[in-house]
Amino acid sequence: MARKFHSVRVVPICATTAVATNSVLSPTCQLPTGVRNGQSVLLKSVAVYDREDKFQKMDIVFYRRMRDSLGASGITAIGAAVNITDSNLWQLEPIGNVSLNNDATGVVGYGSSETSDLVNTKVVTRTNINLILQSHVDEADEESTTSEGNIYFALINRGSSIGLTHQTGFVFQFGFQTIY
Repeated sequence: MARKFHSVRVVPICATTAVATNSVLSPTCQLPTGVRNGQSVLLKSVAVYDREDKFQKMDIVFYRRMRDSLGASGITAIGAAVNITDSNLWQLEPIGNVSLNNDATGVVGYGSSETSDLVNTKVVTRTNINLILQSHVDEADEESTTSEGNIYFALINRGSSIGLTHQTGFVFQFGFQTIY
């Protein structure tokens, strides 16, 4: 059986004010999966191009729905401490998370990431993730199409306080394997 791989580049809008530990660095973002609604992909890798050399530990939290039943968008309060009820998170259908660290040794509870420090920028890569993500067309998301399903994600700062100069300071490249 042939394996099909593809990647998707996403530039989330991040906070430009100081974001404390355990606070929202970027609110809910759409992640096109390249497969139809209901199909699954295997997340194989994540690479982060840090344009400002400010990368720290972070979590990428994935979920299937853009909004809960009251119309509230996922994890949204940019710069604020993560504060979502169990009920609201349940309605978003969480499907996993990936933790990224900024050194090759890893930290207990965080996956080991490879980091290339390029003086004024960094590239952080996490491979061998193997997280199954099932796509979904969320009727509450005006950007969704009926043919392609999406996944949604938010970024949570797990390092010390961070403040980006530009909202587009991080560029993410997600590597997928299509599951047939």
